[in-house]
Amino acid sequence: MTNDNNYLHGGDVYHNTIRLDFSVNLNPAGTPDSVIQAARDSIGLIRNYPDPEQRALRAALSETLKIPAEQFLFGNGAAELIDAFLAAAAPERIILPEPSFSEYRRIPETQNTEILTLPLREEADFMLQETIPDLSGGKDADVLILCTPNNPNGGMIRPERLRDILKACREAGIRVMLDECFIMLSDHPEYAADAALLQEYPNLFVLRTFTKSFAMPGLRLGYGMTADVNLREKMRMLLQPWNISIPATAAGIAAMQETEHVRAARELIRTERAFLAEGLRGIGYKVYESASNYLLFRGPETLGEKLLAHGILIRDCSNYRGLSRGYFRIAVRQHADNRELLDTLRLLEN
Repeated sequence: MTNDNNYLHGGDVYHNTIRLDFSVNLNPAGTPDSVIQAARDSIGLIRNYPDPEQRALRAALSETLKIPAEQFLFGNGAAELIDAFLAAAAPERIILPEPSFSEYRRIPETQNTEILTLPLREEADFMLQETIPDLSGGKDADVLILCTPNNPNGGMIRPERLRDILKACREAGIRVMLDECFIMLSDHPEYAADAALLQEYPNLFVLRTFTKSFAMPGLRLGYGMTADVNLREKMRMLLQPWNISIPATAAGIAAMQETEHVRAARELIRTERAFLAEGLRGIGYKVYESASNYLLFRGPETLGEKLLAHGILIRDCSNYRGLSRGYFRIAVRQHADNRELLDTLRLLEN
């Protein structure tokens, strides 16, 4: 495992021989067969350009989520939409609770945007505790970025708390980007933003991805939702016209029919997350509360390198703001994989 921060995320299976990858937080039930088949069947159409309006995918999402079709934007993964949102919003100051996903910082740092960091407290399991007056630090801000479940700890924002934040931000003229990329695999998918919330708070932009829920990161497909027409148009002008491939579109449409696949995965995650947390605590590691398909824990600083020698990759979280060496994140996988990880950790401790 490298710790030079050249590769900032999980899933770097190209430099080492990896048997078990716990560094990426995907659906442990894997990619649905129907999604793979849809992508495969679409290959014969790659002689055509993709639909730049993504009309079929837009209609499928609108029908399933009951959100107006025109409120969707599509990205080559959620990361592209994060960039487009920040470029379109062009904030002078953003409020960013941390530790959280490092991509939120990348564009603001290149634009010399002032980042008002809100440290999430370890004694509160890195859960968001503060109110909007605390968030602003007394300074005017343009954008607030929130992640629920938060990455890397899996903490969630309750709906009533979110509404209080959105209302305060609306009154203060602050846009909110709400990253819900893991929400469908969480314990509370019912917390997800809906059409009524988007309509009530046009200052809200919601980000989601097919990557996590349907285990398809190699196809790169994310989507955003907002009722703000001006923001949508600015973002659309910033996105490439054919940024979503035909296979990714086909896979996304098929995925919208796989609600049972995701529901079953949530049950598996709840059971296996508890199994992993109990095992990690039994070894003596500090484990933080999570409502999602991953766990943040604290162990020996060299743990990642030792596991790598056994062909097991975990996420070194030392490059998250507010964390340091010794913090790690692991995905919840199938029981046999989770058991092997714990057995290997116990072996390393002896």
